[in-house]
Amino acid sequence: MSTAQHSSDHGSGFCTQADSRPAPKTARADNLARDEYWFPPAACVLSRLVQKAHVLTMSRGSNQAATFHHCFKIVACGSFNTGKTVFFQQFAENKYTENEGPTIGVNFHLKCVTLDDQIVKLQLWDTAGHERHYNTAKTYIKTADGVILMYDITCPDSLTDVERIWHKLYTRNCSPDVPVILVGSRCDLVAKRKVSFDEAHQLAKRLKIEHHMEASAKTGTNVEEAFITLVAEILHKDKSLTAGGAEDGPK
Repeated sequence: MSTAQHSSDHGSGFCTQADSRPAPKTARADNLARDEYWFPPAACVLSRLVQKAHVLTMSRGSNQAATFHHCFKIVACGSFNTGKTVFFQQFAENKYTENEGPTIGVNFHLKCVTLDDQIVKLQLWDTAGHERHYNTAKTYIKTADGVILMYDITCPDSLTDVERIWHKLYTRNCSPDVPVILVGSRCDLVAKRKVSFDEAHQLAKRLKIEHHMEASAKTGTNVEEAFITLVAEILHKDKSLTAGGAEDGPK
């Protein structure tokens, strides 16, 4: 299983990619870590967030975390077969399905995280990646509190589509204050890699996407870290949210 390396690029936030070197023995993040993670000094802020975050899985109809401080809507966009569905499934249900079928319309999950003593309920919306479902994605992204743009490191076209389609969808329908993160999926498929981390990171810089990382739904690498980073950014940008307030389920 790959370890995760966190690094910082001036002016572009946290960048994360798989690293093959052995990780030193460090304390595991509470209820989160699957590997031993190495955090260089430049990423100490993200390290603290990961170490402090507690994740609580919820299902529809559950009374878990009925009281919460904030409710955020997270929307994932990306081309067909970039792994959005299994990425969300790994985070929300702690499981991985090898041959998950294509998304028709949207998939929905609920998840709660506790960050800096704040209970945050997340509405997770996984939108279909076919261009014919563009208007569906547009409907959901308009009311998003945070956005994940996903590409597949084994498919160069999926990175091209981030700039050609999905980032434009984001900029045309979201306020500039809505945080966005670029995630490269399937980082465990090292032998099949066709998109380098640097290539994708340069795109993130060009599009002014502050956070970029690679992840694997199969191994769990950086899945929780991606969501925690996004939630922390939302909390940082909006201090005026009141407790509770948003309803569960489809809007």
